[in-house]
Amino acid sequence: MPDQLGLLSVADEASLFWFLRRRIGINLLWQTVQRSRLRLLLASSLTLCLWIGLFVLFYMGFEFLAGAIPEPSTHDETVRAVYSVFFASLTVMLVISTGIILYGGLYRSSEVRFLLTTPARVERIFLHKFQEGMLFASWGFLLLGSPMMVAYGVVAKASWYYYAILIPFMGAFVYIPGSLGAILCLLLMRYLPANRVRLLTGLGIVVSVAALYMAWSLVTHPKSDLLTPSWFLEMLSRLRTSETRLLPSWWLSSGLLKRPVAAWAATGGNARCSRAYYF
Repeated sequence: MPDQLGLLSVADEASLFWFLRRRIGINLLWQTVQRSRLRLLLASSLTLCLWIGLFVLFYMGFEFLAGAIPEPSTHDETVRAVYSVFFASLTVMLVISTGIILYGGLYRSSEVRFLLTTPARVERIFLHKFQEGMLFASWGFLLLGSPMMVAYGVVAKASWYYYAILIPFMGAFVYIPGSLGAILCLLLMRYLPANRVRLLTGLGIVVSVAALYMAWSLVTHPKSDLLTPSWFLEMLSRLRTSETRLLPSWWLSSGLLKRPVAAWAATGGNARCSRAYYF
């Protein structure tokens, strides 16, 4: 219902924007099917091939770990380190990609200029573009992260509980780095000077160089001989920096790798556990 100023209520305004998004999505899908079937088929095929290729690589990697590290505690620690490093990297990717997409959607969009001339609230316009940015930024995370988690579930002979919580965990996780990216985008636009593009480009180059240097030093500067037990333990100690409990990636890794044994036993589940605390 409209308020005293003739504006829609917050709930009605949200419903109207969701209706707008549904209509735009349906029309875009219909136009793509009608006019760009080859492009849609090619994109779908390449995405499927990429997912299958990543799944095979991760499956072979977890199979190698299971055979090369028979000791359960060391195997568990290794898998936890792999999960933490992988999701920490995806966290950084989500923060940067969401901030860039939101910048283009909010400050370089003719749609926002039009919406600002309407009686719509500014907060609703921001949420509209934020949700759109999250949609575009999170698909890459789902594409890269899901093959790894499914591959580990297959290797570890996970019960159906593991697969059931994958989508809720991943959906809840993407909003944390996405929100951080949105906050950084707003702060940069508010407090940085006018020439932001060059500054952000330089910052991106510095971050990329630092990440490459860290990865290079991690691989090429071990103190022990390659593929020896001491080298392996040294690598694990280096990877523990990604297991800081303040990182959202640690929350996701712990939630996926630990299982509530007592709760499942109470429900009569038949969960199989091949390791100390893995599915």
